[in-house]
Amino acid sequence: LEGGLDMEPYKNALMKCDLPKLEVSFDSCRNITDSSVQDILSTVSSGLEELDIDLSFCEAITNQTLANFAEAMMVPKALKRISLSFMTAVKRDSPLTDDGLRALARALKGSSMQEVILNFHGCKVLTDSGVCDLFDSFPRTLSRVEVDMAFNPNISSLSVVNFAGRMTTSLSALKLNLHSCSIALTANALKILARALPPNLRELNLDVRSCEDIDDQALSTLFTCLHAYTPSLRSLVLNCSFCTKLGDGAAPTGFASHLEALNLSFQFCTKITDYMSNAIANALPGTVQDLYLNFSGCTNLTAQGAFVPLAKALPSALRNFELNISEVPCAKRAEQIIEKRLEECQGIR
Repeated sequence: LEGGLDMEPYKNALMKCDLPKLEVSFDSCRNITDSSVQDILSTVSSGLEELDIDLSFCEAITNQTLANFAEAMMVPKALKRISLSFMTAVKRDSPLTDDGLRALARALKGSSMQEVILNFHGCKVLTDSGVCDLFDSFPRTLSRVEVDMAFNPNISSLSVVNFAGRMTTSLSALKLNLHSCSIALTANALKILARALPPNLRELNLDVRSCEDIDDQALSTLFTCLHAYTPSLRSLVLNCSFCTKLGDGAAPTGFASHLEALNLSFQFCTKITDYMSNAIANALPGTVQDLYLNFSGCTNLTAQGAFVPLAKALPSALRNFELNISEVPCAKRAEQIIEKRLEECQGIR
């Protein structure tokens, strides 16, 4: 494709099929154009249920492809899932604008879509106006939503608050990447998002790396809401790395009682001490099977104060465990403590 491969044979073959799922990746094909993608989109049939197109790092793609994608969405009678990636290199300007988002919004509005996965990582031209129009179009039937708006300096907390207002009880899985969106994810916006999380949520993946306004109170609110109001939660991934305001005041007091997978990252949150590690250890439910903790660069942690209690608290149900404590002064001793505990626990990798 990068060399200009003729799309016509693929188009002709797809036209003869009535596929339930169409998944095409043009990742990093810099010479792919709107017309090339349209050749594929024109083959969408009425029986299609899932439409996945990856156009990450495709530098020649414009808003026209978003419009064509939206038009293709109207062909199937029962489209259940869309996945669209326009991931752009952070140092480059994206050709996508709010007009492209609005074209997608028109196709989503009033649909009975169940899963929407959208990757606009690095698309720095997008603003609150287009993003809010997109969120407003999200159907109430959605059970899974994944949105990546990382490295966008032009969206504000208005977009996050708008998104929070669109979450419904049907939502069971949410992935939201706001890495380096400091203007969008203020402390207050995180609180609003936390309080809006639906009770039937089973999976939450939230990336707030380098969101400098996030403080102890905001993160504590999130932990409290998750513990109190999402009893069905089975998987929690939370990346707070480089949120420099965070300290021990953000520590969780509990997790959902049936949690099975927990992934917490506090890389270079240098105010964190043994208290945070102990709080996590005390809050761990016995149902956790997969555990990942990242305290890299948290220089105030001590082997005796942080990792002895953590080692003792590892659940008997645990099957996979990873601990990142690079650039922590007591790392060598802490690793010995954890390894000794793992040797005592059969089945942990």
